[in-house]
Amino acid sequence: MWYIVIILLTITYLLINILLPSIHQLDSYRLTPLVWFIFAIIVLLIAQHQEINIIRYKKTRKWTLGSSPIHAGLLIGGFQIALLIIIGLFAGFGKNPYTVSITTLFFNIIFVTTFLLGTELSRTYLIKQTAYKRKNTTIALTLITLIYVLIRLQPSDLSLAGEGR
Repeated sequence: MWYIVIILLTITYLLINILLPSIHQLDSYRLTPLVWFIFAIIVLLIAQHQEINIIRYKKTRKWTLGSSPIHAGLLIGGFQIALLIIIGLFAGFGKNPYTVSITTLFFNIIFVTTFLLGTELSRTYLIKQTAYKRKNTTIALTLITLIYVLIRLQPSDLSLAGEGR
């Protein structure tokens, strides 16, 4: 059922980048987290139906940074944030063009978290469905990577690709 996740990912992309912005009565910025959250729940239900565990990782090798990929990601992310704060102290944080109120920061956290939840759960599902069952693991991982690179691109970026800005 991996193809259902690809179809749902495509529908999510089209909904967020084409349909929601074209309807002017809707606040697409506030509906985008809802769309990603629904997509993540559907992926979890599909994985649960197929008895594929996409939440917990089996330790396949000893990681040098932390005891799992999640710990390694948290360590690297914390290190990056610390470096950015140190650079901000020396170079000055500058003027921020974004609103920094508590409600805006909270909504931006929800916006980013739901996007990450939807993309990473579906990526994990696709990797577990394709990479471990096929002989061509490298091709499967490359195709999955390309799919997720493409969903990060806006349709306007795709239409201007040949013009050379």
